[in-house]
Amino acid sequence: MKDSVIAINIGNTNTQIGLVNIQELSSTYMQSFPTAKGINKIISITDRIKKDCNKNVSSSIKISSVVKSGQMDFVSGISSAFSDYTVSCVHYHKYLPIHINYKRPEALGADRIANCLFGLRKYPGENIIIVDAGTAITVDFLSLSGEFTGGFIFPGITAQFEGLHSKTSQLPHIAQIRNSDTFPPISTQAGMREGIRYCIAGGISVIVQKIAEKLADNVKIISCGGAWKVIENLISLNYTYIPDLTLIGTALFEE
Repeated sequence: MKDSVIAINIGNTNTQIGLVNIQELSSTYMQSFPTAKGINKIISITDRIKKDCNKNVSSSIKISSVVKSGQMDFVSGISSAFSDYTVSCVHYHKYLPIHINYKRPEALGADRIANCLFGLRKYPGENIIIVDAGTAITVDFLSLSGEFTGGFIFPGITAQFEGLHSKTSQLPHIAQIRNSDTFPPISTQAGMREGIRYCIAGGISVIVQKIAEKLADNVKIISCGGAWKVIENLISLNYTYIPDLTLIGTALFEE
């Protein structure tokens, strides 16, 4: 059996595609681009990986997507372009190796399921907190017995920028975030940027602390997501940053 799988992680803002070695839990040929570039970009990169690595790739493509409105278009387009491959999407089913303790387990996002699949495979027998800093921030808990027992969701950087701008009359629209040169910030834009950075970093830190206190046990903290690099200098936790965490977890999914 070939160990490498083509995985596609379709996020609200960016999409990742890569070749994942499911034994080594590592990815190569990984590329990231705005999801808005659409299906043609996904097919082009996937086809390049397929041609370059044909001898080492299993005949399956795994997809995780949080873009529900266009998911069927993505899946049908990829299935048509690669008819010799089996295309499957990460979703809840009762045979998953993780037990999902959620009121409606079928409502749990594909990205969060993929993250848990990675956590279970990489750190078996450990309590794990998974922080995914994307368009939305999720902080999820996976117990040492492999049970997903819930998590937190709050707005990411872009969503908070848009909220401040759209819900006020004078606060400007900000497209990018960067560290302020002064503390406290001495401009409106810097105040918004730093306020949101500290808000997200503080929220994550408090949640992790509360989970750790409840467990009174060792907890492994892993993180991913494009926004993590923007806040990591404010995080005083012992964590491991894994940029392709969701992508690798996607490759681990089985029907």
